[in-house]
Amino acid sequence: MLKKSRRHNCASNERAGVECLQSTDIRLMLGDQEDANMGFVEVSINGQWGKVCDDNWNMNSAAVACRQLGKRLAVWNTGLPDRYTDVQYVLDDLDCNGDETRLLDCGRRPLWRSNCGDGEAASVICT
Repeated sequence: MLKKSRRHNCASNERAGVECLQSTDIRLMLGDQEDANMGFVEVSINGQWGKVCDDNWNMNSAAVACRQLGKRLAVWNTGLPDRYTDVQYVLDDLDCNGDETRLLDCGRRPLWRSNCGDGEAASVICT
């Protein structure tokens, strides 16, 4: 049995926390259609889909997204026109090293806290 201790020497910026998520799915969307190989990246957090912002989006982030989709290679693509605005941003300021299994394993802002506006959705082509 664990005992709760009231003694610690941690500063307020050294507090630990746990983020519990049921599941994480990923998909690529072109307009209102899901596409197997290219599109805007969306992630589902506990059943709610959200867009990934393109702030800091790079080849490392693209590689992780494609790996999570079960694809081998990624081509970073920012040329797709982002025309859909009815989906909120779930991930922003991703900091991936490229070895992560899921986008959620990358450094990032807290979920659903984004400063991205229309036209800033991350996109990728996977092969």
